[in-house]
Amino acid sequence: MQLGTAGSDALGFESVETHRMPDAFDVLETLVPELYACVHEIDRSSGVRTLVVGARVGTDGQTRCALASASSGVLPAKAADCAAGVFEHAKFPPPKGGPGLVLVPINLVGR
Repeated sequence: MQLGTAGSDALGFESVETHRMPDAFDVLETLVPELYACVHEIDRSSGVRTLVVGARVGTDGQTRCALASASSGVLPAKAADCAAGVFEHAKFPPPKGGPGLVLVPINLVGR
């Protein structure tokens, strides 16, 4: 799913995975501007092509913890902390039947 502004500034969410979170996608779309702010200064020479953000969501929809890392290259700590922070402050619809998980690979190529 391609999200963001048209052209080279768009971020692509690829293969979003959720567990007990069928209604997470509307919230994920609202996070795009904040995520873009986290990653727009990553130097292309760093080798980072995909940022992966994972979050554990409590039964009330509040994020309990989040972690961001790169699938390749060297992700600056500032960008990782920022992206994880975006998810930590997100409020999701309550998961179905227990705590939920969200795993979001964000394609940075072409931004």
